[in-house]
Amino acid sequence: MQTRREITENDLDFYLTIIAMFCAYNESLHFSDRMFADITSDIIKRDSIIEKLAEDGYITAKNSNNIPHRYTIEITPKGVDFQNRGGYSINKKNDRKQKWQSLFGNLGKDVSIAIISAMASAIITLLFTA
Repeated sequence: MQTRREITENDLDFYLTIIAMFCAYNESLHFSDRMFADITSDIIKRDSIIEKLAEDGYITAKNSNNIPHRYTIEITPKGVDFQNRGGYSINKKNDRKQKWQSLFGNLGKDVSIAIISAMASAIITLLFTA
């Protein structure tokens, strides 16, 4: 059975980039065994990556009935846009950045509200006691 635990974001980005470039410059049918013939020798991993990209909607991959481990591949507009924006690794980095910003953004708001209310309280106390 195919395992996806050994597939990294860099693998997905690399294959998506190759597919995008191949589809942009080649008008004929795009076959996975020809597209990645000189790049990879691990066809199980290659097939897993292709299936993951298709599952995410970035490519369309139709398995060949006659030749094992061969897919007809096309990149989708969603895949082109995703690849142009940086792919999986940038997406993961942005997710982490947003999590930290939301964590510290809420903390920053709370701290600034506490400081402003303390300053207002001090000013009011100073005005009415003097």
